[in-house]
Amino acid sequence: MLPCSSFADDEQLLLKLPTNFQEAQVVKATLLLYKKTCSGLVVALLISLYLFLQVFMIPGAMFINVLAGSLYGLWATFCVIACVSTLGACLNYWLARLLVREVLLGLFPGRMDAFGKTLLKHKQHLVNYMIFLRVTPFLPSWFINTASPVVGFPFREYIAGTAVGLQPLNFILVQAGQTLGQLNGYRDLYSLKNIAKLGVCAVLAVSPVLYQRLCASTTKRRPSLNGPRRTISF
Repeated sequence: MLPCSSFADDEQLLLKLPTNFQEAQVVKATLLLYKKTCSGLVVALLISLYLFLQVFMIPGAMFINVLAGSLYGLWATFCVIACVSTLGACLNYWLARLLVREVLLGLFPGRMDAFGKTLLKHKQHLVNYMIFLRVTPFLPSWFINTASPVVGFPFREYIAGTAVGLQPLNFILVQAGQTLGQLNGYRDLYSLKNIAKLGVCAVLAVSPVLYQRLCASTTKRRPSLNGPRRTISF
């Protein structure tokens, strides 16, 4: 447990990674007690645990978002989570690239091949493609983080798309933490309103690509003004 002992033992309720929202409420109560006497250590604990879960692909990082949102202000928490989640995704990228590339190719050869072929189709719009992947549920975050370096996704486009694409869901999770006591299950978290928000973000991510393709298609169909003239003979 955290090295703080200025309150009674019967106040030390529960300190663990929650697996549901009921446990998260109990953990929140415990962290609030620790926050009174060692707030800096609570922040360090949440950040360290978040990075650990992300880098080593362990489920549960979403509960850190919710807990942080329940303990601190909305915008301050969101800004910190935005930086930490992006850093975690970057560390995960380099871990896969430097250490476990061959392992991933051996474990998921079919999925890696399919992801690589899809990447080639969107090579002109990699940032938009990454944003779209982040805000949609088609691929899990751990797979995007680890498969991207394996199939040759450039790091510059990866980090740009990740830094933007992670934030809509991060904001929803942090905002949910503000009303943690009212959350009973994942249905409360992924409400129609929140799903609609993610859908709008996904549409915005692909809108520039669709617009460029529409313009290119229109240009091809438009007759050239300098083209060969037809002559009519009598």
